Amino acid sequence: MIKIYCCYLLIILSVIIISIGCNRQNPKVLVKTSLGDIVIEIYEKKAPVSATNFLRYVKENRFQGATFYRTVRMDNQPNNDVKIEVIQGGLKGDTHPQSLPPIGHETTNKTGILHKNGVISMARNEPGKKFKGEIVFVGYSISAPDKGLGEYKNMDVRNKFVFVFKGSPADVEAPRGFFSPKIAEVDSVEKWEVESQDSTKIMVAYEKGAAGIIFYNPESEQGFPFRRESLENSPFTRDFVIVSDVNERVFHWIFWKDPQESSGGFEQRMRQIQLDIKLKKVRSFATGIKAEIKGFDNTTLYGKKFGNHICKNVIAKITGTNPELKNEYTQRGEAAI
Repeated sequence: MIKIYCCYLLIILSVIIISIGCNRQNPKVLVKTSLGDIVIEIYEKKAPVSATNFLRYVKENRFQGATFYRTVRMDNQPNNDVKIEVIQGGLKGDTHPQSLPPIGHETTNKTGILHKNGVISMARNEPGKKFKGEIVFVGYSISAPDKGLGEYKNMDVRNKFVFVFKGSPADVEAPRGFFSPKIAEVDSVEKWEVESQDSTKIMVAYEKGAAGIIFYNPESEQGFPFRRESLENSPFTRDFVIVSDVNERVFHWIFWKDPQESSGGFEQRMRQIQLDIKLKKVRSFATGIKAEIKGFDNTTLYGKKFGNHICKNVIAKITGTNPELKNEYTQRGEAAI
């Protein structure tokens, strides 16, 4: 969705956006309309999240057939305390098949770009970071149809949170006394060594268009330690939520919805799902539960590309009577992400 702060353009029927190249400073994009052309300069350094998202729409031809569909004038917003003059265009609606997952809000305080005549801005709902979406269960998040298991098959996870088990289905064992498939009779059990890594599951969900991924370790209340891998350049070009571990209470709230189901019955049902996945049976499904993740102000991309890949390890704050040291910290060592 594009919001164009340019009050003298009122009626534009369609828009086709193509890249016309870039210079050493900022890339430029040509917008072709029925009333004339517009050249847009993209400030990648000042607004990296918004710019990256916009350019992705351009490069993937997602604006084909887009329109300018809304004009806001001083005389058609009588009940608004703060009045604006804009035309708004794009794909009109978050559910459009060409839409990408929403990005986080990049404020004017952060970018330094003000909403003046001729400025292009991304439309927003409300300030701050907030992500909403349905929770979809995708088993162990194994996406390897060439190996006989594709847990994302026929699952639309765009703009949704995928709930996945940590670890590998190869490690699932049937409890004693429980009627289940005899795993020993299977000729060979796939180990899923690469596919079962957290980093792989994150990138698969991200590339499938999910809004985020929620991990749960079904074998332990404490969960596995979540390891962050070093990256020279961040692979993310949009906001993506990673919940590294949720507790058993949250797990029960999402999956144990039948009040007539006993705790033993619930445990057996979930164990059967795990065993089925081990035998390469897809058990993915929509939970019918919607989640909202909020409570933070911004997200940050790290890496050499962004000039923020050097970390300093703060170990103590200096205290004393010297006022010049009031806000000083001691540090030891530094590391590159």
